[in-house]
Amino acid sequence: MVVGTAGDTSGNSLACRIHHTAWSVATGHCGHGNRFGGSVATDFACLDSLVDPYCFLAQTYCSGPNELFGDLAECISTAQSYGVTGNLGDYTGDTIQCRLYHLELAAGDPAVHCPHASPGGAGVCI
Repeated sequence: MVVGTAGDTSGNSLACRIHHTAWSVATGHCGHGNRFGGSVATDFACLDSLVDPYCFLAQTYCSGPNELFGDLAECISTAQSYGVTGNLGDYTGDTIQCRLYHLELAAGDPAVHCPHASPGGAGVCI
């Protein structure tokens, strides 16, 4: 991960995550300090694109029988083709936002939610 500059409030860097973590108690920015640079609930302030958290979450929660992609390059290529017209928290629609919502839920139930986050959307994210 890029170190960044102290005080960065955006961008995929350690400095951005440290900034938001420091403010987390008072302002609810805790999610921005995580590995994925945010969450559907708090937005992805420390990332320039939703492709990164999509692929990180897909690799983290959708492996083995629930695997969505053969490798990171395939994930990135596919995720770049998803629509970005949705809103964070959307649970339906053919967008990367819908797929991110279901990838976060895949942490608790990958068998159900990994297919929703897949390129085909399993009848949910289509």
